[in-house]
Amino acid sequence: MAFAEGFSLWGQFAAWKKVENQEARLRSIAENVSDGIYRSTPDEGLVFGNQALADMFGYSSPQELLQMDSEALYAEPDKRKQLAAELRRGTSELDGMEIRFRRKDGTTFTGLLSGTVVRDEEGTAQYYDGAITNITQLKEQQHALQKRRVKLEALYTATDSLLRASSRKEVGQVLTELVQDTLGYRGVSTRFAEGGVLKPTHVAESVHEFMPERPAFEIGGESAIAEAYRTGETLIVPDLQKAEIDDPNDYGALRSAVVVPLGEHGVFSVGSPTPGAVGTFDTHLIEVLGTYAMVVLDRLQQEQVLRSAKEQAERARARAVEASKAKSAFLANMSHEIRTPLTSIIGFADAIGEEIQSLKDCPDEANIVQLDRFSELVGQGGKRLLDTLDAVLNLSKLESGQIELAEEAVDLVEKTRQVAEELRPSAQEKDLCLDLQMDADEILARADEGGVQIVLQNLLSNGIKYTEEGGVQVRVHRTAEDAVLEVEDSGIGMEPERAEALFEPFRQASEGLSRKFEGSGVGLAVTKKAVEQMDGRVDVETEKGKGSRFVVRLPCCEKNGARRDVAAPSGQG
Repeated sequence: MAFAEGFSLWGQFAAWKKVENQEARLRSIAENVSDGIYRSTPDEGLVFGNQALADMFGYSSPQELLQMDSEALYAEPDKRKQLAAELRRGTSELDGMEIRFRRKDGTTFTGLLSGTVVRDEEGTAQYYDGAITNITQLKEQQHALQKRRVKLEALYTATDSLLRASSRKEVGQVLTELVQDTLGYRGVSTRFAEGGVLKPTHVAESVHEFMPERPAFEIGGESAIAEAYRTGETLIVPDLQKAEIDDPNDYGALRSAVVVPLGEHGVFSVGSPTPGAVGTFDTHLIEVLGTYAMVVLDRLQQEQVLRSAKEQAERARARAVEASKAKSAFLANMSHEIRTPLTSIIGFADAIGEEIQSLKDCPDEANIVQLDRFSELVGQGGKRLLDTLDAVLNLSKLESGQIELAEEAVDLVEKTRQVAEELRPSAQEKDLCLDLQMDADEILARADEGGVQIVLQNLLSNGIKYTEEGGVQVRVHRTAEDAVLEVEDSGIGMEPERAEALFEPFRQASEGLSRKFEGSGVGLAVTKKAVEQMDGRVDVETEKGKGSRFVVRLPCCEKNGARRDVAAPSGQG
């Protein structure tokens, strides 16, 4: 009997020891896991907690934690009431309920609460066993990822407006607004390279809050902005006051900056009054935007080059068409100017031959007069042909440099009178007045005598040729620097917008076979070439139906041919 009782006691002891060992193992596990392990009862509240749970709530030991009112551990009292309601409804397990808890120092953290409800035979809750996992860092990471996703979506949507920018100005504006509005940075600016300087073209208004001035940076100077442009690499400056590069510029209250190069076009910078404010992720986004902007700027530059090339091609084509027209007009003129006098010469030569035969058969005074007239007409035709060939040859020689105009003193008054007297008979034949007005007996020009002769003959003969009524006025005078020749007629004139075309070869006020006036159309082109080779200038004023006025300015000179100095008047002391 005693043995049986002893065996029974030994069995109880063994069972108790087994339970004690199991509890020790459980306690060891509870103390060595990172999660907070707890047990609470409906009446007593928290009755067990491991060290991890105490650390999680900021208490030195589980004993200190167990002395706290359980309600004080919840940052959101409504959440505790929701938890109690779940338990009253007979819930047997709590699986991953997010709850914000309050630490001893008042700060909060987010915990993931899991647990099991232990009930008696009647279903009444006896205690709750479970664990709390601190997921604050995970929640922060999720929040950061969400913010990044929102930024990426916003930038993806907004980048379309950047890619559709139609000018450099628009690129700078869109880029600045994108970073300011989407990423939330205030110190945003775009600078484009112009004349060796990076000039601010688009700066967010908020920059003025901490950087009153918007400086331009020399590309070769010492600055973070110029450094990024020269190297072509993104420059990250966590603290401008501790920057490694030698930068003497005053950035005001700006403390940190990221500068992204835009290729050869310029740079884009993002700054903040807080050191290290621009994070790695945002820096990558800014670099991506900078790459997009550089692609758009390259495209705009290429489009501009293509437009310029197209415009040049159009201008060249227009010049070619104009040259073709001028060539056609010239050929028509040459056909007329050479064929007509040659026909006259041949015709009158035949007539002279017949008259000579008549004189041989029967001498007559009338035949002699007729022969004299034929001879005169032959001479006129030959002279017209010679003038045409001379004009074309002179233009060709001037353009090719075969004629070298000398620099000597030429009396413009004397030369004008001489040419005017040679052409006066032509004016008298048309009942035109050829009037000369000279401001002095001698006005010297630094020019070539042959060149002046060409200019005078072309201008005066043109004035007579294209004038039906009135006359031609020739004026010679001197300014402080120039000897001036003016030839004004009351002839047919032309539209002012076509005046410059007068100096182009083979161009006339009237062109084609039906034109009213003779001429090859090269006289004024020769005149302009000759004047320019004598360091002069020729201008024209014209109005259709009222006439034209040509003004030639040649350098004044002394009798020895030296350029005349213009001395300022000196006062008496």
